[in-house]
Amino acid sequence: MDSVFQALRGSKVELMISCEDLVDLDLFTKTDPICVLSMKQFGQWKEFGRTEAIRESLNPRFTDSFVLDIEPGIKQQLLFSIYDIDNRSTDLRHHDHVGNVEIDLESLIDLSITVHSVTRTIRMHGDPKSRGFLTISTELVKECQNKAQLHIQGHHLDKRGMLANRHPDCYLEIGREINSIKFQPVFRTEVIYKSRNPNWRPIELSVQKLCNNDWNRRLQFSCWHTSYGGDVKTTYKMIGCYTTTLSELVHMKRDGHYASVHLICPKKQAKGKKEVHSGSLRFYQYRVEMNYSLLDYIRGGCQLRLVLALDFTASNGNISDSLSLHNTTDLRSNQYLNAIESLGAMIARYDVEQRICVLGFGAKKSSSKKPSHCFSLADQGTDIWIKGIREVINVYKSIIPTLVFSGPTYLTPTIDRVLQLIDKNINQNNQKYYALLIITDGVINDIDSTIEKLIEASSLPLSVLFIGVGPADFTIMEQFHVDLNSPLRDKHNKLKAVRSNTYFAALRRDSSPLGSSVKVVQEALAALSTQCVQYMKSQNIEPGKPRLIKIDPQNNWITPTSLLETDEIGAFSTMHSSLSLASLRSSRHSLLSNPETMGIEIQMV
Repeated sequence: MDSVFQALRGSKVELMISCEDLVDLDLFTKTDPICVLSMKQFGQWKEFGRTEAIRESLNPRFTDSFVLDIEPGIKQQLLFSIYDIDNRSTDLRHHDHVGNVEIDLESLIDLSITVHSVTRTIRMHGDPKSRGFLTISTELVKECQNKAQLHIQGHHLDKRGMLANRHPDCYLEIGREINSIKFQPVFRTEVIYKSRNPNWRPIELSVQKLCNNDWNRRLQFSCWHTSYGGDVKTTYKMIGCYTTTLSELVHMKRDGHYASVHLICPKKQAKGKKEVHSGSLRFYQYRVEMNYSLLDYIRGGCQLRLVLALDFTASNGNISDSLSLHNTTDLRSNQYLNAIESLGAMIARYDVEQRICVLGFGAKKSSSKKPSHCFSLADQGTDIWIKGIREVINVYKSIIPTLVFSGPTYLTPTIDRVLQLIDKNINQNNQKYYALLIITDGVINDIDSTIEKLIEASSLPLSVLFIGVGPADFTIMEQFHVDLNSPLRDKHNKLKAVRSNTYFAALRRDSSPLGSSVKVVQEALAALSTQCVQYMKSQNIEPGKPRLIKIDPQNNWITPTSLLETDEIGAFSTMHSSLSLASLRSSRHSLLSNPETMGIEIQMV
């Protein structure tokens, strides 16, 4: 079990909770249960989370679940506590304690089945008497950012009461299959009182929560009638249910403005009645919002090309000066290399072919009298693409002695050159995106024309990331730091970018702590991913099917295995003093670092 558990490092597990036969602690009504999960840390129990409270139920099935990180090598002790909620206080001392179940996480996981359920007796400490049963159903989480959007209305539901003359007080419950006969609720709507045609509020639910990203998993939509009060034998009675899958649901045919399905009444069905319908559900909206990530497009064959643009203006300091930002005698103090080796290298990991274009601006060759505001660092004839970050650094170090730093800082020629490189014929079968990483030490002298060019380029598959190095004041460049809903604007001409396509951050090695530098890299990568996905969506381009990609490990400085087999950009665990290359660690929304491989083929799954 230990070796199997070790293989789950970095994975998450979802714990779904239900109870049966709880002791009734209320005199005139039933227990209003809630489940509280605590984890033992340094010998003390610390609360991790709570489920929702369910009104008057001795057999609660909670929709709120607990998602835990699996940490092999650490005994993860769990304490499930059931309380009877008596008031609105969040302090558990103000509520009646039903009992506890203590168990370790490892005993809840069984990889031989999809969902593993464990039932334990609920007891008070020191009291062997049963106070009910707690069932914990566990399932490994399949990460998914997609969301299901539903808008459902009940229609002509059965009346309730002894004479069937009462309109029901009903809510809708959505459950996902645990085994062949059991469904675990994952969502409940509000209760609509005294209505046979309840119109519940629209629902937005993550596909992971709905079906754990298994589109062929059975789902149950059920309508329930509620009757509260101590004299009521059964608080919740099912009116009817409808079973389907997410795959079937999104392909339902509409009848006008909605798709209609019949509810089956289990009670009528059990009695063998000819008419088993108890009303119907009308689906006015049933769609899945596909929230793709950059990695989804890379897995599907999208090519991400990195273009580096380096500032060689005189403000960087003479190369012979130890304080120069382009100092090659002490690589630890070279902030351009720091930016290339951290952010540049991480972007390059997304390109399986590792083809990088490196441009310079603001310098002149030793034999030239005029400065060039855009030149290629590669000396390979018509091919300006360099293979891998390692070769980029070699080229950079070799060309530095041949340059005379000059000025001013003009970016428009560089952007024009990049626009010429871009493949503008992007479609479903030809997916490409470009990242222009501009590393500069000072204020841009052609800021107005640069803004115009960036706005012009906002309709193209290009993101422009500005990274400031050195001690300069970058206030004027902060306008490039835009969010998804506030694209770049030209205040003079009142022009506005079609979408967000820029990002700015200062990467100051000497003045910022290590954590700040890591955060800059993370945020820049997150911005690039968001902008790429936004562009692809605007062109109605979806990720292709995952495919095999051949990689030459001999010429690949950073093995892309850990990137291609995992999810979005995450936290870095270490950053060396001389090189800013970071190893990836799992985080809640991010990549997991996998062992490197020397194999030729990597299957992206």
